[in-house]
Amino acid sequence: MQIPEGPELQTETPGLWAEHPAAALVTVAVVGLQAFMISGLILARIRQKRAEKELRLSEARFAGIFRSSPAAMGIVRQTDGRIVDVNPEWESVTGISRNDAIGRTPVEAGLLIDGDAEGRLRRFLEAGKPLENYEHVLRAADGGNRWLSLSTELLTLHDEACFIVVAKDVTEFRESEKARQQLAHTSRLAMLGEMTASIAHEINQPLGAILSNTDAAEMLLARPDPPLDEVKQILTDIRRDDRRASEVIKKVRSLVGLREIQQRPLDLNEVIREAVKLITHEVQRRGVTIIHDLDDNLPLIQGDPVQVEQVLINLMLNAMDAMKGVPMIRRTLTLRSWQKDANSVATSVEDHGHGIPSDDLGRIFDSFFTTKQNGMGLGLALARSIVELHSGSLFAENNASTGATFYLILPINVSSPHEGNGLGNTRRSSDR
Repeated sequence: MQIPEGPELQTETPGLWAEHPAAALVTVAVVGLQAFMISGLILARIRQKRAEKELRLSEARFAGIFRSSPAAMGIVRQTDGRIVDVNPEWESVTGISRNDAIGRTPVEAGLLIDGDAEGRLRRFLEAGKPLENYEHVLRAADGGNRWLSLSTELLTLHDEACFIVVAKDVTEFRESEKARQQLAHTSRLAMLGEMTASIAHEINQPLGAILSNTDAAEMLLARPDPPLDEVKQILTDIRRDDRRASEVIKKVRSLVGLREIQQRPLDLNEVIREAVKLITHEVQRRGVTIIHDLDDNLPLIQGDPVQVEQVLINLMLNAMDAMKGVPMIRRTLTLRSWQKDANSVATSVEDHGHGIPSDDLGRIFDSFFTTKQNGMGLGLALARSIVELHSGSLFAENNASTGATFYLILPINVSSPHEGNGLGNTRRSSDR
């Protein structure tokens, strides 16, 4: 074939994509993947730097808060129990300088010294459980004791598990609590002084019965053929009266004793009945009739049995004082108990006396305020203090007709399992 002159002949060489499409596709994919990975690494690095910056800022903020905190704070490493750092307030509260504390364990620093201190610290570190208001006695440099309330939280600082320890000095509160307990003890002694005749009667009655039964048993045994069945019955009566006298003495000893508050689950009705037993003779001597209106289906409350009983006896004695001079037919004292709501139980002491003057109604719980000629003005003030220590309330109202009613509200016992933190029994401080 002959190509005509004039036209230009062009030929096209196939491109790489057209000639090797699969290889080109793979190359592009690899390049794109590499670019994506490089971008991801760059973004990750940016995020890492940002996180590191935020961590440094966070640690700087924590360090600032830690150093300037008005609360005493320390950092204890979990792995070996050594103190990493303490703030100035910690130095002030504990009396241990930062240089003396860092690098040492609380035992080496003298913060834990009682009993098996090393073992308790080790168990605490291994348990990894936080503390909340754990009260601990610290031997101060001047030889005295200071009470610290410790709370801890386990955190990660500089890639290490550490306990942040916050210590609050509660020495002043414990001293005031001790003074209040001493005052409560003094009040109980004064109250028992008023009940001397009643207590003596409660003890003398079973002792007299024991003596009479002993004389009768001796007479029976002196017979040629003693009636052993009657003697056995007499011995049973002697044992019963002995236990009765023993219970009265035990109750008086518990009221007289000076001891720490021992809150536990209580049957409020049982406490009411025990309180009434102690003043039975006083009730009879004053010609007062006690009416019980108690709910037998009450949930348990949480309280110290001696102190709750002290409050009830105080209220009943006050109620009987208020009915002095009232005709005997009207001298009735009504004790009621009921469940107030889902969280509390209530009891009331109602009298038919002359009532409380309206001007005095708001002051009857004030310290040293009294309407009695020889009163100290501490009974009701102390009673309210005891009730408030039990997270309850105590108030009074005049009745619609005659007399007044005192209301005692106490929280229901809530039992919950408590996981151990390795330090053994703890004393949890009350809300302050």
